[in-house]
Amino acid sequence: MTVAAFCELVLLRVTGGQPSTDNSVMLVDIKAMLPAAANYAMDKTYNLNLQSEGDRDIQGAFYAQYDDVPILRDAKIPYIELVTGVVPLKVGAGIRFVYDDCGGQYAPLADADMNTIKYYGNQLTDMKWYRQIGRKLELWGVNPIADKLNYQSIKRIEDLADSDELPLQAGAEKDVLDILVDWFTGQRKMPYDNLINTKDINAAQ
Repeated sequence: MTVAAFCELVLLRVTGGQPSTDNSVMLVDIKAMLPAAANYAMDKTYNLNLQSEGDRDIQGAFYAQYDDVPILRDAKIPYIELVTGVVPLKVGAGIRFVYDDCGGQYAPLADADMNTIKYYGNQLTDMKWYRQIGRKLELWGVNPIADKLNYQSIKRIEDLADSDELPLQAGAEKDVLDILVDWFTGQRKMPYDNLINTKDINAAQ
């Protein structure tokens, strides 16, 4: 389901099937809350798959391919600038299949490995690693003549266009829908205080 279709579905539920310009909940509000709800559902799905099948893989349909991303060497550690934000899944599952234009394939590097990366880099000279730092992908063991990097990643929910598919496994859509509907219907039921006097009208009397 696309981002636009999903947000419209939530709006219909919240408004009781009668959208109006008088509604206090707008599509922009739903889009703002969507990343939190979707990330929760994706993390829950990951855990369920791991418990039931021992499967750490995420469906390939959710990944986008990014090719020929320039390798930059203007810092101590070579790196690339990620094309988009990446969904922050466990164990870096938002990124996979990292390889350069010289045939080198890169494995993810955990934070716990940072103390030993220099040792292993000297012992395993053919090994290559990557580590995500914000919107960068730092590279260890990169070939000096490698210029480009290719990778697959799941685009961060905030970076999705209205026409993009939400990266939700079948069955997870209901969780996201329920979270958003509960949030916004709860918000509508709370009395609104338009008097600024430091007193909360919703506080227990």
